Amino acid sequence: MRSVDARAPHYDERMGRFEAACVVGWLVLMLLARFEVLGLGFPVTLLLIVLLGRPLVDAARAAAARPREILRWVAIVTVLSFVAGIASQSLLTPVIASITGLDLSESTNTTQWMTRLWANPWWFPVLTLFGPLGEELGCRYGIFRLVSRLNVLLAHLVTAGLFGLQHVVQAWLHGDPAQLWHIPGYALTSLVWTWAYRRTGNLMVPFGAHALVNGIPLALILLLS
Repeated sequence: MRSVDARAPHYDERMGRFEAACVVGWLVLMLLARFEVLGLGFPVTLLLIVLLGRPLVDAARAAAARPREILRWVAIVTVLSFVAGIASQSLLTPVIASITGLDLSESTNTTQWMTRLWANPWWFPVLTLFGPLGEELGCRYGIFRLVSRLNVLLAHLVTAGLFGLQHVVQAWLHGDPAQLWHIPGYALTSLVWTWAYRRTGNLMVPFGAHALVNGIPLALILLLS
């Protein structure tokens, strides 16, 4: 993130053509993968991490310059993320279920990843490191910064909507349209991470929170099983 350090109150809105092309390409290929047109979801994520390696290094260096501040922010955002998740499960989802009359007890995306993790524990680093890193690069560093050049509020909404959609679209395609109603829950968490990125200017904050939100429950399940 050019010219952005851990002390920056805002993210850097500037984006070169190469970065913009990488983000747009990632979005198109990821959506094609989610809609099962292409089976390249994880390779596309790894490619994005490689192509945008420089911004990651810049963010890591900026975070290393002020580790206490960044770690404090990661802790705060992680707590807010869990609060958002609890609010979604205990308030938002039940309201949507009562209005629509649908069974929204659990996100199919979560169930699918748990099944994969049970079958092969090596999925753990994918779910807690590579997955969150790719999504934060694509959503926060990429889509949000790109759209915010037009309008910040619109960027929040577009980022949150796409983040939610990519987590439920496969279940929808496989005959469970009720999963689309889980989008607001994912979007709420996405709004927290985007706010944290915009507030701190450092991608390591939402990435750290994202990794912990994914990793803590999965680690507890593996340890207690």
